[in-house]
Amino acid sequence: MAVIGFLGLGAMGSRMVKHLLSAGHEVKVWNRTPGLPEALMEAGANWCDSPGLCASDADFVLSMVRDVEASKRVWLGEDGALSAMANDTIAIECSTLTPAWIDELNAKCSSQGVELLDAPVAGSRPQAEAGQLLFMVGGKEEAFHRVVPILNLMGAVVKYCGVSGSGCALKLMVNGMLGVQVAAISEMMAYISHSKVDLQTALEIFSHTPVCSPALKINIDSTLNGNFDPMFPVELIEKDLSYFLRAAETENIQVLITKTTKEQYSKVKEAGFGNLNLNAISKLYL
Repeated sequence: MAVIGFLGLGAMGSRMVKHLLSAGHEVKVWNRTPGLPEALMEAGANWCDSPGLCASDADFVLSMVRDVEASKRVWLGEDGALSAMANDTIAIECSTLTPAWIDELNAKCSSQGVELLDAPVAGSRPQAEAGQLLFMVGGKEEAFHRVVPILNLMGAVVKYCGVSGSGCALKLMVNGMLGVQVAAISEMMAYISHSKVDLQTALEIFSHTPVCSPALKINIDSTLNGNFDPMFPVELIEKDLSYFLRAAETENIQVLITKTTKEQYSKVKEAGFGNLNLNAISKLYL
């Protein structure tokens, strides 16, 4: 059994930790908000007062935090995780971040003899709860093979994407496509609601077409049912689209559709709906 440090016990991280504990691993945890959730305490997690203490003596250290700023704090901040890691430890960053930050963190890890894998996930709270996440992993292939047994405990699919930063790049593409789809269907729903077709009928038929992805159908159904529970909050999809735009601009790639979509989510956030699920963008139209 391995000793695993886990940084970040939010909606995703707390669920991921349960699977590591269930497999019998020793799991040390840290979270920005002090105090170990009762369920994890009962399952045997060990609370640490800092990222450094959490990473000390660990075989693997995973991070699942909100954004680049939070990732910088947990890895490189005062008493950060990297400073306490031995050179045979593997750092696994599961958060949705920018390729530029992954490049910077990878350089810092390499200088200390630590291997970094960027391993963001596709899936939300239900998939994390069920251990059905999809991991997109970038970094050295030898390190990837070492962590596959660990990631398999939390995910149904673990895929190697290529060099460091490739997992992060792919995750931004995935979230970018999700954000664009949900924004577009909100416009289409507004159009249909003013047409001669009954909205419920139109969307029921639309859901059976190849155009409608499974994720889009979930968001359509949620909108029709008035369900905006934050499986993937507006404020997070807006953050991810901002990261995508930043990365694309670095490569001088025009991404006008994504830029417009991000601006619409920003409007939803400014309207006070940032903590609702991303389908709350429909409130701009319906």
